[in-house]
Amino acid sequence: MLTCGATIQQAFNTMYQLELSCRAQVDALSAGEDLLIPSKEVLEKTAHLYQPGTRRPYGVLEWPAMLRLLNAENSNYPRFDS
Repeated sequence: MLTCGATIQQAFNTMYQLELSCRAQVDALSAGEDLLIPSKEVLEKTAHLYQPGTRRPYGVLEWPAMLRLLNAENSNYPRFDS
């Protein structure tokens, strides 16, 4: 997988969300049931909500939280935000 973004934070958050999406799809497919595909209206509304300018850029709030999580999980390593 490859992602890009205007900032490192945005690229990282996009990759993180892509990985979560892939995991969810694999989990759903492994259930062996028919998947329900969202309606065209839901797909269009969702696509609109994620257009630039519709909401805040990816990573603005998530990046500091991810660094805190990383620092908490890896307390034996140097802090990443210093």
